[in-house]
Amino acid sequence: MEARLTDFPPENYEGDEGNTEDVKIAVVTFAFNNAEIIHNLKKRGLFIAAEKYDKLEKLNEKMVDRLHNSLDLLD
Repeated sequence: MEARLTDFPPENYEGDEGNTEDVKIAVVTFAFNNAEIIHNLKKRGLFIAAEKYDKLEKLNEKMVDRLHNSLDLLD
């Protein structure tokens, strides 16, 4: 993975030549079985965009409760 990322063209964030240093990956986190969290985060974003703060508050409470009380969700 480091070699493939290093081979990408520079993004010119550091001048005309860009960053030419090799890419080094420090941590890789694999996540799975988090469909419920992703679904709720999308729903949360829609509530914020629509300014439905009463529904947002209920969803936030539900998410906090699930995260605090569900070992399966965090396992």
